[in-house]
Amino acid sequence: MSRQAALRYWRCPEGRRPWVLGHRGVRGPHVSVAENTLGAFDAAIAAGADGVELDVRLAKDAAVVVMHDETLSRVTLGAHTERVDALTLAELRTVVLPGEQRISTLEEVLAWSKLQQCRLNVELKYDGHGPTPLAEHVAALVASNGSPERLLFSSFDATTALDLAQRLEDYVVAWLTEDPVDVTRAPQVLLEHGIVAIHPKHALLNATTLRALRERFALVNTWTVNDTTRVTDLAALGVDTIITDDPAAALGALAEV
Repeated sequence: MSRQAALRYWRCPEGRRPWVLGHRGVRGPHVSVAENTLGAFDAAIAAGADGVELDVRLAKDAAVVVMHDETLSRVTLGAHTERVDALTLAELRTVVLPGEQRISTLEEVLAWSKLQQCRLNVELKYDGHGPTPLAEHVAALVASNGSPERLLFSSFDATTALDLAQRLEDYVVAWLTEDPVDVTRAPQVLLEHGIVAIHPKHALLNATTLRALRERFALVNTWTVNDTTRVTDLAALGVDTIITDDPAAALGALAEV
């Protein structure tokens, strides 16, 4: 499969609701399982989501683990405070998260997504040091376990996104941004080197900005949309994918349109 074929899979067909992905699975005060775990991903699929968004970073021994933050503090409610990259996978496995969940590897989530036949948006985290090793290890895992049709990658760090796009030529790679984009300048180097999708924060989008982004990028996906009125507004604008903490609420709102 080529990158163009993967794009066709991710592009929202005209007249259809956007794809809905659970942000780190499901999140919120009513959720009893930790984010970015298999339990949270199962809950998103059970709620009707088309797939999930998740975050990956490297452990001390270069295992690609599913974790948003640099440290364990927030996700363990303060029970552990170590940096993720200071612990090996074996050490991370001993950490018990809310809902009796454990930290997963990207390899495990890829296997889970194959069983579920669901979409997967993998965000590569970047904390200001060493983006290339993460892209290298992710690419190696995906080469033997991935599926270009169901997988999409993203990163706030342009260098990481560009590196991965060069390594995974059949996959869709997106640039994440929470800042306004000058579409006449900033994205050009990305477009020239395989970054074919953009993930702007939803507050940046209106009819004018979406039209401008559509002229450059093949896909426009947005995050993190938890207000149901905003969900329906973005669907009417024509985004391809909406990432939300509450897939059930988003899908309920879209069903009423």
